[in-house]
Order: sequence, then C-alpha cells, then structure tokens
Amino acid sequence: MSTDQTRAFYQTLRDEFEPGKPMWVTETADAACGGNPWASTFLDTFRYLDQLGRLAKAGVQVVAHNTLASSDYGLLDEKTLRPRPNYWAALLWRRLMGTTVLDAGMHRGTHVYAHCRRAVPGTPSTKSNSGHRC
Repeated sequence: MSTDQTRAFYQTLRDEFEPGKPMWVTETADAACGGNPWASTFLDTFRYLDQLGRLAKAGVQVVAHNTLASSDYGLLDEKTLRPRPNYWAALLWRRLMGTTVLDAGMHRGTHVYAHCRRAVPGTPSTKSNSGHRC
C-alpha cells in the first residue's frame, strides 16, 4: 500500500472511533515485504521526505520512524551507530519545517511541499491548507 492509501485507511478508522483526534504515525520505514535495498542510502531520502510531506499535508501531527539502529532501514548504522542519510533528512525536517503546512500544489507532475519555518515569523504569499498564513 502507498502512504496515502495507508493513511486514508487509518484515518477512516480514527474518524469512526475517535473523531477529531490527532493522527500520529508511530511506525514508518520502507520495510514491507523484505525491505528496500536502498533504505540505507541517499536514494531513499527522496521517498522518506515525500512520505513526511504527504503525511503533514494530510494533517498527521507526529511521524516516528520505527527503527533507530537495527536492520537496513534504521536511521543509524547498527554496527557503527553512524547516521544514515534518512537521519539527516529527519533532522533537517525537524529543524526547518514548522507545523503550518502550506498548499504548494503540484508543479509539472512533481509534488511540492511547503511549511512555515519553525519558530520564524513571516507571511508568505501562499495560504495553508486551512487558509492560514505563517
């Protein structure tokens, strides 16, 4: 299942049993069906950041990667504990992306994500999904 399909499935359950409650994703990585041979490489960073953007745009407030330092898809190499590319992507996301998600749309078939910067005042010309500005 894709990120959007999985989120929609659980959002339907949330809406039925706990309407209005925030959505948190507590396990995420590209590990289904034996994993992804590129999970520990820079190439997977594009998938990971796209997943974070899609979930944020859909209103998911918290995303927790399911593995810190075990297997091929952990954020840290399990033998050396050196950060892998997705660790750095997650760190930059946390430091730069605020909680207000802007509607950047799609451009030439490419998904584009924009957020107000974390803890930096400003007023971009783009409105958020909820009509708010930064």
